Amino acid sequence: MNEGQSQFLERMKIIKQEFETHLPEKIDDIIEQWQNLKINGWKREVVTDCHKSIHKLTGSSGIMGYMQISEICGNIEDGLQRVLELNEPLNSKQFELMDNYMKELKNQLSKITK
Repeated sequence: MNEGQSQFLERMKIIKQEFETHLPEKIDDIIEQWQNLKINGWKREVVTDCHKSIHKLTGSSGIMGYMQISEICGNIEDGLQRVLELNEPLNSKQFELMDNYMKELKNQLSKITK
C-alpha cells in the first residue's frame, strides 16, 4: 500500500468515526420528528423535513456500511414519499408499520452504541 492509499484509508476511518459519533443524534432527531407528527398531526412541512432527514441517513448509513439502518431508513423514506405524493396522512395500518420501522431504527442504534 502506498502513502496515498494509507492516507485515504486513515481519512475514511476518521469520517466513519465522525459518522458513528453523530448517528445517535441523527436518529434521535428523526424519531423526534416522527413523534411530532404523531402528536401534532400531519403537517406537510414536518413530513418534508422528516423525509429529508431520512433520505440523508438512508444514503450515508449505506455508504458507511450500516446496511440495516440504511434499509430501515429506506422503508421509512418510501412511506413518507407516498404521503408527500398523495398529500394524505397514513392510514392506521401504514401508520403502525412506520411506527414499527422507527422502533427498529432505535433498536439498531442500541446495537451499535453498546
